[in-house]
Amino acid sequence: MRIAVSGIDETIKRLEAYKKNMPDKQHKFLEKLAAIGIDVASVEFKTAQYDGTNDVVVKPVPEWDGENRLYIAANGHAVTFIEFGTGVVWAEEHEKAAELGMVRGAFGQGKGSDPDGWTYYGEAGSFGQLVRQSDEGNVYRTYGNPPARAMYLASKEMRTRIAELAREVFYGD
Repeated sequence: MRIAVSGIDETIKRLEAYKKNMPDKQHKFLEKLAAIGIDVASVEFKTAQYDGTNDVVVKPVPEWDGENRLYIAANGHAVTFIEFGTGVVWAEEHEKAAELGMVRGAFGQGKGSDPDGWTYYGEAGSFGQLVRQSDEGNVYRTYGNPPARAMYLASKEMRTRIAELAREVFYGD
């Protein structure tokens, strides 16, 4: 008995072409996903409430670690303070703080554990209160800042958009 199946050769060719393009599509998918994270993190760091100099810069291009892994990176002295918040007067907690050992008031020099705030030299930032001017610069009082969650929110947005991007990249052509 013979059964004729039409179009099988064409289907095989299309599947082979799809398979051949898979690494490029995967690369494109990861780059698009990272671009979303970079955009969100950049905005969140830039607009964060922070007393002092917000020197955080999110790298505009992700860092590759092999063929299947990307990292979004932010640089600056204030990254940890802005991401996780500082000062025990703030009740808000970062969702990943405990898991990552970021106990409010305990990292940095530990000054955030003082409910009466602490002073620093530099810029006022969002709400730093001028205490005095000196030859070394202006001295400000702060009570810390709430967590901005810039990287956390970036990762959350990336997870939200995974299915949409997968459809666009893998099935959009």
